[in-house]
Amino acid sequence: MTCVKHSSCTACFLPSPSQHPLPRTPTMETTFLGSSGLRVSRICLGTMTFGKSLKGLQQCTKQESFDILDKFVELGGNFIDTADVYSGGETETILGEWMKERDNRESLVIATKVRFGSGDKDINGVGLSRKHILRSIAASLKRLQTDYVDLYQMHCWDDGTPIEETLMTIHDLIRQGKVSCVFWVVCTLSLSLSLSLSLSLSLSLSLSLSVSLYAQYSLLCRWTEWELQPVCQREGLCLMPWSPLKGGWLTGKIKRNAPAPAGSRVAWAESHGSKLQSHPGLSTFKDQAFVWPLLAALDGVAKECGRTTAQVALKWLLQQSAVGTVVIGARTVDQLVENCQAGMDNWTISPQDMDTLTRLSKLDVPYPYEMVWRMQAGRQHD
Repeated sequence: MTCVKHSSCTACFLPSPSQHPLPRTPTMETTFLGSSGLRVSRICLGTMTFGKSLKGLQQCTKQESFDILDKFVELGGNFIDTADVYSGGETETILGEWMKERDNRESLVIATKVRFGSGDKDINGVGLSRKHILRSIAASLKRLQTDYVDLYQMHCWDDGTPIEETLMTIHDLIRQGKVSCVFWVVCTLSLSLSLSLSLSLSLSLSLSLSVSLYAQYSLLCRWTEWELQPVCQREGLCLMPWSPLKGGWLTGKIKRNAPAPAGSRVAWAESHGSKLQSHPGLSTFKDQAFVWPLLAALDGVAKECGRTTAQVALKWLLQQSAVGTVVIGARTVDQLVENCQAGMDNWTISPQDMDTLTRLSKLDVPYPYEMVWRMQAGRQHD
């Protein structure tokens, strides 16, 4: 046996790394957030499940939320997403209390959002006007018990406010230090035109540029690929998918010709007639022919990989171009641990299985996309 440093040494019997490699614990993958210098975990913890129950939908108590947050950090996560309207502000309060108790604010990347109503009847308590943004960021910072947020996101487009007003207000918040660094996040824009307009105006007005887009994307929601994903890829934006498991449909728990499992979000959505994108009921997809072969294939890939169905659905997203980090939600610590495994660096889905899932979930492409894409064959740069 030779020494690691001396090829002819007979006195030192240290084994070389190649002879006895030490086992390496898989770690959470990280990535830069778009074109910024901020590095984030590829699994982002969404906190919409934290706080008071809504119309019978079971949520996490403060202690359960603390347990999930603790485990997320233990697993290597540093990116946490919230919003001013989650549980009427209670979600931000829980996150703020946890950060204060753990004294870990500086090791985290915190994102919150603005746009929707504050709950009162003030006619200016909604939208993306300067007045509403300034009031909302002040309230969010107070609840979060911090001086700044790392990302401030538009929760939805606002036709009532000129985009210049919104962009300049966010830019002022960055200069004031209430939003970290020189970037902000555009969330859930209606069309790529809106996103492109925001980017071009920021550039022409010498304002802080966006670095990511928060948009719904999953094997059951691929419309994002038609316009938004190409813009993200071209402009160097980090695409952050939300509802990556489509409210529980991509967890392996929904079976054909069977009721949704009791206590599941799909069952809750069905019983409440929910039309929310994040909470589709059983009737939303049960009669769509492509869904059941897709779910069967997803289960098959999971068995082949030795993973769960949810992990494969999340990994499929993480292997898509422009996707930097995926926003997950969790009701329990076990769910969190399962989902975070998708962001670990010790496994991938094979190209063949990626192709199968992509083909089975492919949507019928309408005009003009079908014609334009067909005519681009052989014209793409490598």
